[in-house]
Amino acid sequence: MICSFRLGEKIGRTAEAISNVETGKSLPSLDTLIAISKTLGVPLTDFFPSGGIDFDRSANRLKSEAEAMALVRGLSDSQLTVALAQIKALREL
Repeated sequence: MICSFRLGEKIGRTAEAISNVETGKSLPSLDTLIAISKTLGVPLTDFFPSGGIDFDRSANRLKSEAEAMALVRGLSDSQLTVALAQIKALREL
């Protein structure tokens, strides 16, 4: 996994700017998303939970979903298994 500093360096953004996107404090521009996508080798659609932009969801919801996906990508296989079980339990409430 690439750190915020290295990613920022590779795409011409500061580590703080990348960190703010990762934590949901700010939304990246389309240019930034494209640069991140290319650098990480991740399809651009992966940044949008439904594979596209869902205009019926609030900006806070979209930021939270993006933050969750960023966290999920950093989990080991065993951690992901635990996280999925917890999410499924929450959905049942």
